[in-house]
Amino acid sequence: MIGLFTAVLMVAAPAAVRAQTVSGDGDIRGQISAVEHTVLAAPRQGRILEVKARLGERVAKGNALVRFDCRSPQAERDVARARLSAARAQHKVNKDLQAYQNISALEVELSGAEVERAAAELKVAEVRLGDCVVDAPFDGEVVGRNVNPYQWVSAGEPMLELSSVVRFEIEVVVPAAWLTRVKEGSALTFVADATGQTVAAKVARIVDRIDPVSQTVRLIATPTGEAVGVRPGMSGAVRFPASAGADS
Repeated sequence: MIGLFTAVLMVAAPAAVRAQTVSGDGDIRGQISAVEHTVLAAPRQGRILEVKARLGERVAKGNALVRFDCRSPQAERDVARARLSAARAQHKVNKDLQAYQNISALEVELSGAEVERAAAELKVAEVRLGDCVVDAPFDGEVVGRNVNPYQWVSAGEPMLELSSVVRFEIEVVVPAAWLTRVKEGSALTFVADATGQTVAAKVARIVDRIDPVSQTVRLIATPTGEAVGVRPGMSGAVRFPASAGADS
């Protein structure tokens, strides 16, 4: 009898512990992250004329955020336009002369190539001029600002940090052994430490890499409804229903 009782405990205990863990006792932690987050770097070196976004302000996609002093690129564009106009005029004259056989076909071809080169130079000048204004790539909030008007910056220098405040994800790290129970589509609940707000979510992706030291795996969950009362960076407890990932 003692041997039988011991055997029953050895079989039943792991299942009980596993169910308790998946049902959630606050042991599993999660963190809110923005789906869209970026650091806007300076596309060119130069002096900043205007920074239109203040820290904490909401911005819409396409809004101009930073404007550079671009008198030099504007002048370069004007020069490129003049060169293109001159090249086109010369090419037209050459074609007229060819009609009277006063010029060789090679000279006409070379003047045509000069038109193409001038047009390409104008495109380059317009691209450089386009870098003079940095627009918001998506709707979001300015969560970091490193520059001010009249400041000189180098190309690639961080200027503004932008984060979405509408679309969130929940990053969760769970034991790799849970992969037999927690799968894509599994429901979970996130409870924010800071506000106590509860967010219902479901597992959207499972990162296909297990940490060899901790034997854990990352899950990415998305809210199933409106995520009210949470902000990027918030952490909290993650709880799974007892039936999460259960085999049918």
